[in-house]
Amino acid sequence: MDAKKFFLDIYGEEVLNSLNFRSDGDASYLILKLITNLDTKAEKIIRMLYGLDNGYPRNVKDIAKELSYPESYVSQLVDNSIAKLKEPSIIGPYVEKARKAKEALELKNKSVSNLGLPSNVCS
Repeated sequence: MDAKKFFLDIYGEEVLNSLNFRSDGDASYLILKLITNLDTKAEKIIRMLYGLDNGYPRNVKDIAKELSYPESYVSQLVDNSIAKLKEPSIIGPYVEKARKAKEALELKNKSVSNLGLPSNVCS
């Protein structure tokens, strides 16, 4: 799974950078948590689209064929799912938590630098 692509496609670079993931595992965990806000059918299609289950992303046409749905239906589900995932109530709490963590780290680093000690002494 390409977690960076998921966040760039859905939320853009600003949100991706603000979340400041320490690892791909952190990003993958958040993606799986976010998509649970979708109904079962939409979640399955997003999983297939981004290769969340097997690492092999599929396009709308292939998903429609595999699930025996009209391509327009799958495309509409993708559009609706992405719109839902963009809702501030879905992603907002995670962006806010990351912002607060970054501020706390900056404050800690500022405090350490004011003491004149190396930053690794207080870590």
